Amino acid sequence: MLLDVREPHELEISAIPGAVNIPLGTLAARLSEIDSAQDMIVFCKTGSRSTRALEIAPQCRVQKVKNLKGGINAWAKDIDPNSRSTNYII
Repeated sequence: MLLDVREPHELEISAIPGAVNIPLGTLAARLSEIDSAQDMIVFCKTGSRSTRALEIAPQCRVQKVKNLKGGINAWAKDIDPNSRSTNYII
């Protein structure tokens, strides 16, 4: 599962297809929307909000949670959409 913790207006600028958008400010209240059976990669614009989301994520009992290092900005700049690189997952 890809979890985008950016604000809805940021999706108009860029988005990763298939990602679920739950803004960081509402994440704690919306944990029931997250499927705990899936592994999760959390991202935002630059990685700072998604890092904070990692503190909340254990409450939804997801087994494996990772942060997209550098956020969607790094993904858009450095990763080819067909690449299978995991260099940005920490």
